[in-house]
Formats: sequence, structure tokens, C-alpha cells
Amino acid sequence: MIVDEAHHIAAKTWKEIKLNFEVAGKSVLLFTATPFRNDGGRIEGETIYNYPLSLAQRDKYYEKIIFTPIVDFNPATADEKIAEKAIETLKKDLEARYDHILMARVDERKKAEEVYERIYKKYSEYSPVFIHSGISKTLQREILEGIKKKRHRIIVCVDMLGEGFDLSQLKICAIHEMHKNITTSFQFIGRFTRTTGSNLGSTTIIANIVDNSFKGVLSELYHKDSD
Repeated sequence: MIVDEAHHIAAKTWKEIKLNFEVAGKSVLLFTATPFRNDGGRIEGETIYNYPLSLAQRDKYYEKIIFTPIVDFNPATADEKIAEKAIETLKKDLEARYDHILMARVDERKKAEEVYERIYKKYSEYSPVFIHSGISKTLQREILEGIKKKRHRIIVCVDMLGEGFDLSQLKICAIHEMHKNITTSFQFIGRFTRTTGSNLGSTTIIANIVDNSFKGVLSELYHKDSD
């Protein structure tokens, strides 16, 4: 049996399925790109192959990341500085003929709406859009269609466009709030480093490095894998 997304194998139901196969004398091969569980549960088994990030970068599965740090201890002004730098990057990339889209990542809907209305909405030349799981399915489909057709160059997003949504033009990420766990953060940032597509440049990540949530995730990531 081959199990993809094997970081779920420590969950009760999946663990029982795995044990049943092993009791029957069958081999079980686990595969995962994110071998970290939020609950600290261990992925049992012998590691037969490990493909570190350094090799993925060498083999060009992931594009170079330009990290643009913001240093602001005041949350009220930090969001504006993150957005200003992200817009500046978008403008520069589009002028260089790169087919790039900016996504602003916010964790909670209330703050996302405030960030959209107060900061991003005024950049009408980039047709900003706000999408979240609370709007109607019809409107979600309309917005998603517009995003795929590149009608919007700025996206403010909450709980949407996650795993399974692939758009290689997503190349600029303004992180106003981090995810609450390293696995989701890792998957999210990785989506901006895709190399498929034409007229694409380097990925740019903008974040406030003195934000406690960002420092915590970064520290945990280095602890897991220095690459």
C-alpha cells in the first residue's frame, strides 16, 4: 500500500488501516512532502529517502525567493508598510513584463476586510479583490474565474485558494498574518515558488520580521530543516 500525504497517518483511522495491512504481511510505503504534524504525532517507519529543500532548489523545482523584511513594532502601521512594499514590487515586476499577481495573506476575516478596505482597495489600477469562504458560492466562482483569467493583480484572501489551487502567476506574497502552524505555512509559501509558466520572475515574500507569529514559525522551520 502506498500512502500519499502520509503526515496524516498518525491519525487514529489511518493508523488502524496501516496496522491492518502490516498484520496481513503487506508492505506500506509512506510519502509526504510535509513530514510535520501539528499535534507532534510521530510518523512511524524507516526513512528510505529524504529529498531536502536544497536539492529541490538545485533541481529547479522551486524558484529563488527574495525575502523583503519589514521592521515595525506597531501593528497599526506594519500592515501599511507591508502593503506599500508589496505594491512597489508588483509595479516593478509588471513594468519588467513579468506576469505576476500579488496575494495578501491575512488569518482572520475581520482584519482581512479592514486591510482590504483601508489599504489595498485604493489601488484600483490593479483591480484588487477580496475573497473568503463566507461569500456565496456563486460569487466565489465568479471571483475565482476572474483570478484565473488574470483580471485581478491583487488578491486579499482568507481560508481560500489553499491546497489544490495552482496559479503559477502568484509570485508576490504580502504576509500580514502567518498561519498558526508550520505545516500550513510551509505549504502556503511553497505555492509561490512554482517554476511552470512563462514570463515569470523570482518570488518575493514580504513580512514583518518582528511579528511574534512570524518569528515563531521561522524558528520552528529552521529547527526542522536548516535547508
